[in-house]
Amino acid sequence: MRIVKRLKILSAAAIATVAILLAILFSTIAHYQQEKDGHLLVDKLVRGLFELTAFRDQYLLYREPRPLTDWENRRESVNRLLDRVAGQSAFANEAPVLAKLRGSFDKSATIFQRIAANSALLNQAGDRQDVYAELDKRLVSQLLLRDANNLNLANTLLDAGNRRVEKSYQYLVGIVGLFGLWSALVTIMSLMRLSRLINTRLLPLHQGAKRIAEGNLDYRIACSGSDEFSELAAAVNGMTARLQDFAAQLRGEAVERERLAQEREQYFRFFRLTTEPMCIADPQGCFMQVNPAFELLVGFDESELLAKPFLEFVCDEDRQKTAEEMARQISGHKSMAFENRYVCKDGRQVHLSWTAYYAPDDGVTYATARDITQRKLAEAQLAESEFRWKFAIEGSGDGVWDWNLVTNQVNFSRRYKEMLGYSDRDICGFKQEWVDRLHPDDRANVAAVLEEYLAGKTPVYAVEFRMRCKDGSYKYILARGMVVNRDGAGNALRMIGTHTDISERKQLEQKLQLAASVFTHAREGIMIIGTDGVIIDVNEAFSLITGYSREEAIGRFPRFLHSGRHDPSFYADMWQQLVEKGHWYGEIWNRRKTGEIYAQMESISSIRDAAGNISQYVSLFSDITTLKEHEKQLEHIAHFDALTGLPNRILLADRLRQAIVQAQRNGDILAIVYLDLDGFKAINDSYGHEAGDRLLTAISARMKQALREGDT
Repeated sequence: MRIVKRLKILSAAAIATVAILLAILFSTIAHYQQEKDGHLLVDKLVRGLFELTAFRDQYLLYREPRPLTDWENRRESVNRLLDRVAGQSAFANEAPVLAKLRGSFDKSATIFQRIAANSALLNQAGDRQDVYAELDKRLVSQLLLRDANNLNLANTLLDAGNRRVEKSYQYLVGIVGLFGLWSALVTIMSLMRLSRLINTRLLPLHQGAKRIAEGNLDYRIACSGSDEFSELAAAVNGMTARLQDFAAQLRGEAVERERLAQEREQYFRFFRLTTEPMCIADPQGCFMQVNPAFELLVGFDESELLAKPFLEFVCDEDRQKTAEEMARQISGHKSMAFENRYVCKDGRQVHLSWTAYYAPDDGVTYATARDITQRKLAEAQLAESEFRWKFAIEGSGDGVWDWNLVTNQVNFSRRYKEMLGYSDRDICGFKQEWVDRLHPDDRANVAAVLEEYLAGKTPVYAVEFRMRCKDGSYKYILARGMVVNRDGAGNALRMIGTHTDISERKQLEQKLQLAASVFTHAREGIMIIGTDGVIIDVNEAFSLITGYSREEAIGRFPRFLHSGRHDPSFYADMWQQLVEKGHWYGEIWNRRKTGEIYAQMESISSIRDAAGNISQYVSLFSDITTLKEHEKQLEHIAHFDALTGLPNRILLADRLRQAIVQAQRNGDILAIVYLDLDGFKAINDSYGHEAGDRLLTAISARMKQALREGDT
């Protein structure tokens, strides 16, 4: 049997056993949790009974309605708890106890309700007060006995729940112990099997591989059997055989290389046929050989070049540099790449890019040249264009930077430094000068944006950040740039960009953001109106007060809010004050979308532009309807009697004073009627104050019917 199959069988058996144990364990945990939940439910029931007892005692002590209300509310909660406990399957054995508790609790509730009803009768009884008092005492005694019995029954349920929880917990501990014992047994058996496998199968493989690694390619590992280790041994033996064949092949290749070395001279034909200019110089720096492509480039024949120092053909300004490069090569550098200018036979100069190799064995230099004259002309034109570009950008007020990503050197323009308050000598030409002046909170974001652009994830590098000025303050900068040179692998080599001071724009944005925040979150309604009287914008508080959404209000005249309580002269006076004083403040009645009329305190101000012309009107208002209602109620309380609704002394004195003044002015006679209720005190003493109040209310109603509306 294969080892993998054996492991699968063993793993399947272990997994099945673990699954069974886990199922038992989870079932036990669920049973334990169910028992625990039932116990907590009974404990909550006991606490509810105790709270009922507290409310009962409070009511029996003070006989106030509030404890009675609290008792009724808590009784409903205890009833629901009893229903939940009865519905728990864990309390099936305690069904008789639950039935007794339910019946006893209902009886105690009935008794308590009778006590409450008897208390009302006890307060109103006259000659039967003693009878109600005796009944109250008996009912209280019965209630105390019932409540004590309820608590005993609930505690019995609580004790039964405790016992079930403890029993379930012990069963859970046993299952966990069995699971741990089985896991330990499976681990020990697996380790024993693994140890046997190592001793019988892996050690021979290890010893054989070690001997083969030592160079004994003739050794073969015994591979009897059909399991994976036998297949591995056979594979190692096959690999050893292939290594023997490969060693023989290497010996044959060595012989072949010797033969190829003899034919190396044939490659010099390539030297003559290639279109790339090539030359060979001796240790003295004189031409030994030149190919036709080199002759065509410089215009000299081979006879005019051979045995002559190549420095004679180099432009005077580049001879020193060329000699130094050759000296560096001779001193130990394996290869050399440099540029210089050669003077051709017709007098013109060509720019050459050289790749040279110095062979120290014979002191000969092998070199290949490439004509880069056109590239140099293009670079000169690019440099001139770049100068004009930088000049134009700095003339617009932006700073320019030129970053060499290979050396990490940066060329900062003069305007770049002046923008931050620095002189030309204060900032060196390194990237760290820029990084050190970044605001600490902006460095991570700037680095992430730059990294994404250099990786090619974003097409444009543009980011805003803050930079520290020379005086310690910070300015907001908008940086934009682009890579202008990359290597063959696509890595950025050079990057050019600009810095623009956007501090003023940022300050304006912050002010606008603050104004927008105030507009949005203000608790007062805000309405912005154009000079033509049309609503431009409203805030959320406007919609909450009026009921109109923002979309329903914008583009309309405010007259759709008019309540009809104000005449046209009121609004004309309002606009006259706005034009003359620039603001208006006062109370106004408007109509909501629902048709309800409400009062609001409103302030309207005119907004002027830089030229002093009115550009908008801003209205701030708040709903004062509740305040107006309170004022009306206070005025009524101050001038009218609370019982009869008739004017009180204050209003009577005010109306009498007005009537006297009016009678004196018109020469009229003023009549005053004084009414007295005979025997009113006897009514209060005989039938109580409530009867006296009803008498006053009835008399006042008849007086209102007999008098005119204008009489006081």
